[in-house]
Amino acid sequence: MGSQLPRIVYFDRMMHEDGRRVLAESPEVALVRLEREAPEDEIWPVMASIQGYQIGSARQELPRHLHTDAALLVRCPALLVV
Repeated sequence: MGSQLPRIVYFDRMMHEDGRRVLAESPEVALVRLEREAPEDEIWPVMASIQGYQIGSARQELPRHLHTDAALLVRCPALLVV
């Protein structure tokens, strides 16, 4: 990882604005907002190097290819926390 900040990705909006604000203001992480409707060729290069993935618990919230499952974990080898 070198000197790069750990990156946390979320789609569209975080469930708790206070949490988003705290993370966005932190000098220790980079918060990355993606659109769930973005083309996969834009999403996966970003997702491949993230360390954190913020998602809600509702399964219908995200398209199937963005669910945290074995396939996503293979595509996100640096992912440490969901």
